[in-house]
Amino acid sequence: MNEQSIEKLLEQVADKSLPVHEAVDILLQEMGRGGRNLMVDENLYGLEPFLSEMGYTVYRVQSGFPDDQIKKLLESRVFITKNGQHFSDPEDMQKFYYGLIWVKSNLDEMRLAEAVKGMLMTKNFGKNLTQIATV
Repeated sequence: MNEQSIEKLLEQVADKSLPVHEAVDILLQEMGRGGRNLMVDENLYGLEPFLSEMGYTVYRVQSGFPDDQIKKLLESRVFITKNGQHFSDPEDMQKFYYGLIWVKSNLDEMRLAEAVKGMLMTKNFGKNLTQIATV
Protein backbone atom coordinates (compact mmCIF):
# COMPACT_ATOMS: atom_id res chain seq x y z
CA MET A 1 0.00 0.00 0.00
CA ASN A 2 1.55 3.28 -1.06
CA GLU A 3 1.22 6.75 0.44
CA GLN A 4 -1.56 7.79 -1.97
CA SER A 5 -3.63 4.72 -1.10
CA ILE A 6 -3.29 5.42 2.62
CA GLU A 7 -4.28 9.06 2.11
CA LYS A 8 -7.34 8.00 0.11
CA LEU A 9 -8.29 5.50 2.80
CA LEU A 10 -8.04 8.16 5.52
CA GLU A 11 -10.05 10.61 3.42
CA GLN A 12 -12.80 8.00 3.09
CA VAL A 13 -12.83 7.56 6.86
CA ALA A 14 -12.90 11.33 7.38
CA ASP A 15 -15.85 11.83 5.02
CA LYS A 16 -17.58 8.81 6.58
CA SER A 17 -17.80 6.89 3.29
CA LEU A 18 -15.74 4.09 4.87
CA PRO A 19 -16.32 2.86 8.42
CA VAL A 20 -13.28 2.96 10.70
CA HIS A 21 -13.42 -0.78 11.39
CA GLU A 22 -13.22 -1.52 7.64
CA ALA A 23 -10.26 0.83 7.24
CA VAL A 24 -8.51 -0.92 10.13
CA ASP A 25 -9.15 -4.30 8.51
CA ILE A 26 -7.64 -3.07 5.25
CA LEU A 27 -4.59 -1.61 6.98
CA LEU A 28 -4.01 -4.76 9.04
CA GLN A 29 -4.20 -6.89 5.92
CA GLU A 30 -1.72 -4.63 4.16
CA MET A 31 0.64 -4.46 7.13
CA GLY A 32 0.71 -8.15 7.63
CA ARG A 33 0.89 -9.89 10.98
CA GLY A 34 1.47 -12.81 8.64
CA GLY A 35 -0.96 -11.91 5.89
CA ARG A 36 1.74 -10.78 3.49
CA ASN A 37 4.55 -13.10 4.53
CA LEU A 38 4.17 -16.39 2.77
CA MET A 39 6.15 -19.61 2.68
CA VAL A 40 5.73 -22.00 -0.23
CA ASP A 41 6.39 -25.71 -0.09
CA GLU A 42 8.90 -27.26 -2.46
CA ASN A 43 6.16 -28.50 -4.81
CA LEU A 44 4.84 -24.97 -5.30
CA TYR A 45 7.99 -22.94 -6.04
CA GLY A 46 6.40 -21.81 -9.30
CA LEU A 47 4.01 -19.59 -7.32
CA GLU A 48 6.84 -17.43 -5.99
CA PRO A 49 7.24 -15.03 -8.95
CA PHE A 50 3.47 -14.47 -9.26
CA LEU A 51 2.95 -13.88 -5.53
CA SER A 52 6.02 -11.64 -5.33
CA GLU A 53 4.69 -9.56 -8.21
CA MET A 54 1.45 -9.15 -6.22
CA GLY A 55 3.44 -7.60 -3.36
CA TYR A 56 3.83 -10.60 -1.07
CA THR A 57 7.07 -11.55 0.61
CA VAL A 58 7.64 -15.17 -0.34
CA TYR A 59 10.02 -17.62 1.30
CA ARG A 60 10.82 -21.12 0.08
CA VAL A 61 11.03 -24.31 2.12
CA GLN A 62 14.21 -26.21 1.34
CA SER A 63 13.62 -29.37 -0.62
CA GLY A 64 13.55 -32.43 1.64
CA PHE A 65 13.31 -30.43 4.88
CA PRO A 66 11.46 -32.42 7.61
CA ASP A 67 7.97 -31.24 8.63
CA ASP A 68 8.91 -30.63 12.28
CA GLN A 69 11.71 -28.31 11.15
CA ILE A 70 9.45 -26.50 8.67
CA LYS A 71 6.97 -25.70 11.45
CA LYS A 72 9.72 -23.88 13.35
CA LEU A 73 10.31 -21.64 10.31
CA LEU A 74 6.67 -20.71 9.84
CA GLU A 75 6.25 -18.17 12.63
CA SER A 76 4.10 -15.21 11.48
CA ARG A 77 3.75 -16.65 7.98
CA VAL A 78 1.08 -18.31 5.90
CA PHE A 79 2.26 -21.67 4.60
CA ILE A 80 1.10 -22.72 1.14
CA THR A 81 1.35 -26.46 0.60
CA LYS A 82 -0.27 -29.47 -1.02
CA ASN A 83 0.58 -31.46 2.12
CA GLY A 84 -1.82 -29.68 4.44
CA GLN A 85 -2.53 -32.82 6.44
CA HIS A 86 0.96 -32.51 7.96
CA PHE A 87 0.45 -28.89 9.05
CA SER A 88 -3.23 -28.59 10.00
CA ASP A 89 -3.00 -29.46 13.70
CA PRO A 90 -4.50 -26.45 15.55
CA GLU A 91 -2.11 -26.93 18.49
CA ASP A 92 0.92 -26.75 16.20
CA MET A 93 -0.55 -23.73 14.43
CA GLN A 94 -0.92 -21.91 17.76
CA LYS A 95 2.45 -23.07 19.10
CA PHE A 96 4.40 -22.05 15.99
CA TYR A 97 1.97 -19.21 15.08
CA TYR A 98 1.29 -19.77 11.38
CA GLY A 99 -1.58 -19.97 8.94
CA LEU A 100 -2.18 -22.58 6.28
CA ILE A 101 -3.41 -22.52 2.71
CA TRP A 102 -3.93 -26.12 1.70
CA VAL A 103 -3.78 -26.47 -2.09
CA LYS A 104 -6.15 -29.15 -3.37
CA SER A 105 -6.85 -27.76 -6.84
CA ASN A 106 -4.97 -28.33 -10.08
CA LEU A 107 -4.88 -24.74 -11.32
CA ASP A 108 -1.94 -23.46 -13.34
CA GLU A 109 0.53 -21.40 -11.30
CA MET A 110 -0.78 -17.98 -12.34
CA ARG A 111 -4.42 -18.87 -11.59
CA LEU A 112 -3.40 -20.59 -8.36
CA ALA A 113 -1.54 -17.45 -7.25
CA GLU A 114 -4.68 -15.40 -7.94
CA ALA A 115 -6.76 -17.91 -5.94
CA VAL A 116 -4.27 -17.71 -3.05
CA LYS A 117 -4.42 -13.91 -3.11
CA GLY A 118 -8.22 -14.04 -3.06
CA MET A 119 -8.19 -16.47 -0.15
CA LEU A 120 -5.74 -14.31 1.80
CA MET A 121 -8.06 -11.34 1.40
CA THR A 122 -11.27 -13.29 2.07
CA LYS A 123 -10.01 -15.06 5.18
CA ASN A 124 -8.11 -11.98 6.39
CA PHE A 125 -5.04 -13.83 7.68
CA GLY A 126 -3.63 -10.46 8.72
CA LYS A 127 -6.21 -10.30 11.47
CA ASN A 128 -6.47 -14.01 12.33
CA LEU A 129 -3.33 -15.84 11.27
CA THR A 130 -3.85 -19.30 12.76
CA GLN A 131 -6.49 -20.59 10.41
CA ILE A 132 -6.76 -23.02 7.50
CA ALA A 133 -8.04 -22.18 4.03
CA THR A 134 -8.38 -24.51 1.08
CA VAL A 135 -7.76 -23.55 -2.54
